[in-house]
Amino acid sequence: MKRYKKDPNDRLDYGFEWHKWMPDGDIIAQSEWTVSGPDNTVTLSAAFIDVPEHKTGVYVAGGTLKSRYILTNKMTTSGGRIKELSKLIVIADR
Repeated sequence: MKRYKKDPNDRLDYGFEWHKWMPDGDIIAQSEWTVSGPDNTVTLSAAFIDVPEHKTGVYVAGGTLKSRYILTNKMTTSGGRIKELSKLIVIADR
């Protein structure tokens, strides 16, 4: 799992490119985001799907210094395929 550092004051977008898992003609139909960690100080907002580029994303804000959070995206295609990917977000002064 790839690790990303984020300042608690940042509001940044994180996402995934799904083209490796999608056959020609299939598109992203749904994208669900969750975050897990030691507290509930991370907020997710403005989730998006970029259909032509096969990308999903979400804005992430907050977090507690020196804490780690797992950001997970569950993507469903119009053809019924489902795939989940996660990223590790580490909160640090930057």
